[in-house]
Amino acid sequence: MLYTCPSCGAGMTYDADVHSLKCMSCGNTFEQAPASDRIDSPAASCANCGAPIENAEKKLTYHCEYCDSWMLLDTNITYQGLTPQKIVPPNSGRGRALEKIRTAFDNIAFMPDDFLYPEDDRCIKGEYVPFFLYDVEGEGRAVYECENTTSWDSGKTTYTKHDIYRVVREYRARYRDVPIDASDRINDRIIDRVAPFDRSDEREGLPKEILPGYEMSVFDKPPDSEEYYERSNAWTRDSSEDRVLSSVRGYDSVNRVESGYSSRNTASTYAFFPVYEYNYVYGSKTGDPEKDRKRSYTIYVNGTNDRVSGRAPISWWKLNLHFIVEGLCTVVSVAAIAGILRMIL
Repeated sequence: MLYTCPSCGAGMTYDADVHSLKCMSCGNTFEQAPASDRIDSPAASCANCGAPIENAEKKLTYHCEYCDSWMLLDTNITYQGLTPQKIVPPNSGRGRALEKIRTAFDNIAFMPDDFLYPEDDRCIKGEYVPFFLYDVEGEGRAVYECENTTSWDSGKTTYTKHDIYRVVREYRARYRDVPIDASDRINDRIIDRVAPFDRSDEREGLPKEILPGYEMSVFDKPPDSEEYYERSNAWTRDSSEDRVLSSVRGYDSVNRVESGYSSRNTASTYAFFPVYEYNYVYGSKTGDPEKDRKRSYTIYVNGTNDRVSGRAPISWWKLNLHFIVEGLCTVVSVAAIAGILRMIL
C-alpha cells in the first residue's frame, strides 16, 4: 500500500499532533487512508519508483529514500502465522519529543553543544516497536527475618531488647498484559525505563491511517521463545516480591533470607507501541575508519506519555578545559596566598 495524497500525488505521513494523515506537500489532512491508495506493494521494491527495499521480509512500513514515499508492505501483516492485534498511536510528534529530551538532559554538564540542538528534528525517528503482552500466573514463597528493638534505662544502665521474628509469605499472582519488547535492535533496559505505555487510545488490528511516518518491523523471536519467558518471569517476580515485602509491616527492620518464584505464560497478544528514537554519534569524525573514535548514544521517548530514557555523551574537550581552568585557578590562589604570607611575615 502506497500513501499518496489524492489532491497532489505527494507522499503522506501520520501527523500525531493533528491525529490524521497529512500531505507533505500541500498540507491537506485525511482521517482515513484514501481508498485509491489501497494497493498491494511489490514484495521487495518501492511501489512508487521501483527502488529495492532492504530487509523487506522483516518490515511492515518502509520509507523510500529515493522518492520520499511511505508504504505499507501488505504481505508482512501476517508473519509466522501472527497478525497484529493491538496498536497505540502516538499522542504528539517529533518536535515535542525533542523538547522532552532537552528538558530531561538540559542540566547535565559538559555535553556537546549540538547534542540538544541538532540542525532539525529529522534526527528524531518515529517507530512502532513490536511487543508481546503476556498473561502470567505465578506463585512463590518468601521468608523474612524481622527485628524489633526496645531500649530502656534502669539506674545508670541502659538495656536493649532484640525481638527476632521469622515471617513467611506464600503467594499466588496473576498478571495481564506484561509488556516485553520483541525487537532485538531495541535496548531492553532503556525501553523498559520508558514503560508503561498509555493505552487509552488503543486500536484493534492495524489501522492503515496511523502507520506512515513511523518505521515498523515484525518481531524477531516468536512469543514462546525462552528469552521472552525469562524476561516476563523476571518482571512478574520482581513485582510480586515488591508487593509481598510491602505487606510485612510493624517491624524496625526487615531482611529477606529466602525466596522462590515460578511462573507460566498463559496467553500472549501481539501489539505495537510508539516510541521516538534519537541517535547521536559523538567522537572524532576524520573520515578515516582507523582514526575515528565514534560512539553512538540512543535516547528513547515514550510516544504516549513523553517519558525519556537514555544516556548523554560527555564532551571531553569541555571536561578537560574545566580541569585546566580549575588547575589555573588553584595555582593563582596558591600564589596569591603565598604573596600575602610574605607580606605579613
